[in-house]
Parts: sequence; structure tokens; C-alpha cells
Amino acid sequence: MKFIRRNWYSIGLGVGLLSAILLPFVWKGLSVVQRLLYLNFITMTVHQFEEFGFPGGMPILLNVEVKKSERPDRYPQNANSVMVGNMLTVYCFYLLPIFFPNQIWFGLGGVLIGLTQVPVHLGVAKMLKSVYAPGNFALIFGHIPIGIYFIYYGATNHLIGAWDWVLGVAVMLFVSGFLVAALGYKLLADKNSPYPFSEKEMTRPWMLKKIAAMKK
Repeated sequence: MKFIRRNWYSIGLGVGLLSAILLPFVWKGLSVVQRLLYLNFITMTVHQFEEFGFPGGMPILLNVEVKKSERPDRYPQNANSVMVGNMLTVYCFYLLPIFFPNQIWFGLGGVLIGLTQVPVHLGVAKMLKSVYAPGNFALIFGHIPIGIYFIYYGATNHLIGAWDWVLGVAVMLFVSGFLVAALGYKLLADKNSPYPFSEKEMTRPWMLKKIAAMKK
């Protein structure tokens, strides 16, 4: 379990890359909705790796700069809370919907999660005084075009109804409100957590340079 806790985002990127390799072989057998959800899943694995692997630094930014934590290597977010929240998100709300294309609200939830990352990442980029924030590559080249086309395709083909929007928004709120906010900052938060971020995760060069530049 320790290995997964330390490497979940690298494992996720590996799953995403294997999925990308497999995609051309299964492309013809997938519906348009499944293709878009498949691509969205791959995009989220990249997004998570950007935030925590390379260039990484989100634990530093959130615990040190935003929360001003006295124990930033483990509070409020820690290695366990981000692993649980992010793995549940990517495998339950991005991978599973591929297998249930007729339940379009399920996939719509993941699409909306991606699109609502736009203002969040704009805020992070502004904070860092940079055009880039960890996750922006996946956001710009994946979540935004995939999300826009998913909604366009679903609307023009009358696949997304009123209840699909209601349920899709509910999924989005559950993930952002519970898996991210409640788990990450409350339920699994502990000033004495036995699951600190690694020294490597707390010393990502890119983020440290950006934070140093912010204070000049």
C-alpha cells in the first residue's frame, strides 16, 4: 500500500499510456460517446500526473501557500487523502462511464468536473503569476475540447436530457465537494497523519521557483 500511496499518479499515467496504446485497436468498436469518455479518462491521468508528478508541486502550493500549514508535509492534505480522492475520481468517474455509455449522465459528470477546473486553474496560474499551472496542459488540450464536443454531440443528437444534466451536476458536486474538499481537507486531514508527502513531492523545483518568484 505504501508503494501505491507514493506512486499512484505515476501508476495512473502508466494506465493512461497503456489505454492510449490500446485505443486505436478498439476505436471502431466504440461509440462516439465511448471514444470521448475514453479520451477524457486518459486526459485525467495526465492531469493528475501534472499536478503531483511532473512538474508537480500542488501539495506545496496548497499546504504551504494557501493553507499556511505548520506541518505542510502532512496537513491539511496528506499522501493518503490525495491518493484516495484522486484514485476514486479517475477510476470511478472517468474509467467506469466508458462501459456505461447509455447512462450518459455518468460520463457527463466527469466532463463537467474537467470543465469546472478552468476557473480553478486560472486562479492557480494567477497566484503563481504564470501562464501555466500544473494540470493546464491536460486541461487545455484535453478536458476543454473533449468536454465542449461531448456536450455539443450529446445535445445535437438528443442524448442529454434534463435529468442527465441534474445527475451530471450531482456527480460533479459529489466529486468536488466530497472526494476533494471533505476527504482531502476534513475527514482524512490530520496534523499528526502518518502519511506525509515525500521529500521529493515537497521539493518540486518548478513550484519552489515559482513560489520564490511570487515573494519578490
